[in-house]
Amino acid sequence: MKHLITVCEEFHNKGIDLIVTSQGIDTSTATGKLLFNILGSVAEFERELISERTKLGQKNAKNIGKRGKDSKPRRKSGYHQRWANQGKKMGG
Repeated sequence: MKHLITVCEEFHNKGIDLIVTSQGIDTSTATGKLLFNILGSVAEFERELISERTKLGQKNAKNIGKRGKDSKPRRKSGYHQRWANQGKKMGG
């Protein structure tokens, strides 16, 4: 949102108005500026929601197996098992 406002201010300082005919946005008017900022805020809100949901999903899926909904912990790969066994053989 900050970048969007900065770009809009730079355009305004150079005498450039943004007109989006498909969205009904015209930044030369007060209504157009309001709509432009509201749409930017909604886009930022959606991006934050997606981020929160992704993080929550990763947190919930941390110990779930590859099949998705079973609650079994993930199986260690052969590399991890060999590494653990090697440590036991060396006295560790």
